[in-house]
Amino acid sequence: MIRKATVEDLPLLMEIEKVCFKSARYSKEQIEWILTGENEAIYIYFEDARPVGSVMLSMQGDPGRVISIGVHPDWREKGVARELMNTAEKWFSESGAREVDLEVSVENSEALNLYSSMGYEVVRVLRGYYYGKVDAYQMRKELRG
Repeated sequence: MIRKATVEDLPLLMEIEKVCFKSARYSKEQIEWILTGENEAIYIYFEDARPVGSVMLSMQGDPGRVISIGVHPDWREKGVARELMNTAEKWFSESGAREVDLEVSVENSEALNLYSSMGYEVVRVLRGYYYGKVDAYQMRKELRG
């Protein structure tokens, strides 16, 4: 089950961050800002009432932007990220976006494969995007509407 997160879900989201990301996690304040933002949303994926993933979104104009997506290591490669991305694309479409952007490490082959399979294309390379050391791809998808 996927549902839109609320401020009451902040502890769950912090736990997802801790499990999914060893470093470069979003802080409690940053997540709270996204949860309460007028043009932002977070969706949580639950399996048997247990939160196993989330996706953070921002619609500050077109294109919309996937801020972050995280899936518990035990639930990777089981379709969770794809379902979260499908939910994100639906939210962007309903919010009026014609395109969606995201950034992904050039070293994250699993995510790159997922995004490519969903129609995302590399727009440019962002040198030193992560920690000033690791490059990222900016990827974009045109939404059908």
